[in-house]
Amino acid sequence: LLMVGIDLKYRLYNTSGFTFSTGLGYIQKHLNFTVDEMYYYTPSIDDFLGTPSAATAIPMMLRQYSYIYDIPYAEIMAEYQLNSFIRFSANIGYSPYLTIENDASPMPIDDSFDGYFNNNGDADGNAIMLSVEGEYIFYKNWIMNFNAEYIKTDTSGTEDRYYSGLWVFDIEQEVESEEIYILVEVVYEF
Repeated sequence: LLMVGIDLKYRLYNTSGFTFSTGLGYIQKHLNFTVDEMYYYTPSIDDFLGTPSAATAIPMMLRQYSYIYDIPYAEIMAEYQLNSFIRFSANIGYSPYLTIENDASPMPIDDSFDGYFNNNGDADGNAIMLSVEGEYIFYKNWIMNFNAEYIKTDTSGTEDRYYSGLWVFDIEQEVESEEIYILVEVVYEF
C-alpha cells in the first residue's frame, strides 16, 4: 500500500479552545497484491456455444492485482483544545468523484498453459470519510496519540477481459468497500 495525500484547510471559526475549519483534499492509494490460486476454472468454448462440456482447471496460477484509487474530497473539521495537555478533533469528508483503476494479470508457474486472461477496468463513484483524533501530553515530552479513520466507497464500472491480448468480453460491476484504520502510539519529542 502506498498512499499520498494533500490537504488545504481554511479556519472559519476560532475561539479559545475551539476551531472549526473547512478544506479540500486529495488522496491517491496504490494497492498491489498477489493471489495464489490452486486451481483456476475457466469455461471452454463449448460452454459459450451451449454444447455439453466440462470446464478446464488450470493448476498453479498466480494473479497479480493492482488498484489505483483517486479520491478528491471536501471536508469539515472541528478541533477542541481542552487544556495544554489534551486535544481532540473530528473530520467528515465527502468525494463525489472517486475513481478506481485496476489491472489483474496472471503469472503462470506451469508453462504448458498457452493463453492468459488479463482484466483491466475502471469504476467511478463516491466516498465518505470520517476520522477522530486525540492527543494527550502525559509527561513532559511524552505524547499519546489516538487516530481512527473510516472510509466507505460505492462505485460502479466496467472491466475488460482479454485472452492472450484479444478482447473477450466486458464485466459490469458494482463495488462497495469499507476501510477502518486505528492507530494508538506513544511518542517522545526531543
